[in-house]
Amino acid sequence: MLLRTLTFILTILLLTFSVSSCRKCDDPCNKECDNYDPCCNAGQTNASFKIYENLMWPGSDYTSLKIENTQFASDTIVGNNAVTFRADYDAEYYQWKVGSDPREWNTKEFNLSFGTISFYTPITVTLKVFNPSDKLCNPEAQDTATFTRTLVTVPRDSSLIFGKFEGYILAKPYETSFFEFIKGFDDNDPFTFRPDTLRTILLDCELVLGSSYPRLGYRNYYYWTPHTDNCCYSMTSYGELSGENIIIKYVHFDHKDSPERPCFYDINTEIHGVFKGKRVF
Repeated sequence: MLLRTLTFILTILLLTFSVSSCRKCDDPCNKECDNYDPCCNAGQTNASFKIYENLMWPGSDYTSLKIENTQFASDTIVGNNAVTFRADYDAEYYQWKVGSDPREWNTKEFNLSFGTISFYTPITVTLKVFNPSDKLCNPEAQDTATFTRTLVTVPRDSSLIFGKFEGYILAKPYETSFFEFIKGFDDNDPFTFRPDTLRTILLDCELVLGSSYPRLGYRNYYYWTPHTDNCCYSMTSYGELSGENIIIKYVHFDHKDSPERPCFYDINTEIHGVFKGKRVF
């Protein structure tokens, strides 16, 4: 009986090996395949790049609530926000020129701000790269390439984040939630200051914000909740707008029962979530 079992197992293994050995891969970029093409990955030199509106951490005593990756690709930037320029491909040499700035940058990415340039003034950004090309695979290939984009800065009150969005938290897809950013601060009137109002996701979370708390981009924002008596539980949030749809990542402390303090929270327990919404006005 044991001999039959061993024979059966050996037969299955031999058949499996035989079938797998007959298979041929079909990938011209895989050196192990019969149809491998040594020119598969030999592309043209490319200087394309992206411009990112980079919203810096607004600052909170609780660094555990910090949200990373707050860069959003956009050719329209709000005011003094930091801007990151990043090449899409590696190259041996980079040469960046930005508007009429006499400086030159020679790294794959770098940061700038444009606080001294008037709003709506087109700023031409050009990247020239050098990469030796494989002339055997591409006899006509060029070693250098150039790519240009145009950047525009706009006032803070031109941000598309202002408005109201209806949606849901991914963990509670059948419960309706809202996010609303009400415009208050007026860039065009230096004699008045009307703070922005934020009503966000959590049912009783409403904040009147000083200008230092939110970092507002053209299609993204980043803020943290100051330590005041409210039901936002020290929430930190980052959102990005695509068309009329918004996706918000957030983190806050968990609610803690307290008869004396209805919005008391536990700093040892964090709640992470994602909100998806669509503009309603």
